[in-house]
Amino acid sequence: ATSPAFLGDNDEELLADAVRSVGAERFARFWRSSSAPDSAFLGAAGIAIEPWTQRWLTRVYGALPPGPRARTSDLLWLSIALTVGLVVARQPPRARSGVAPKGHPYRSDG
Repeated sequence: ATSPAFLGDNDEELLADAVRSVGAERFARFWRSSSAPDSAFLGAAGIAIEPWTQRWLTRVYGALPPGPRARTSDLLWLSIALTVGLVVARQPPRARSGVAPKGHPYRSDG
């Protein structure tokens, strides 16, 4: 059994696609370079390796779906709920027995 590929099922095509898009001679210059891979690819291809790879991934696997987003109506309802919650939280405490809590202005003993 083989382990999953780092760049997905089509990772074996990465180098072949690089040769096709950059050209065999320029790719060979990159491949044989003693420079760091980033510098060597930029020098040979005229583009940094990261954006080239990102474009390749998007072409082969498709663009990433957009992340979760809040709809305007969701934000409106949330702001209404928070406002109501704050108003309720700021109300003076009420006694359940019908007697105002100690320290309340309507209580006479204290």
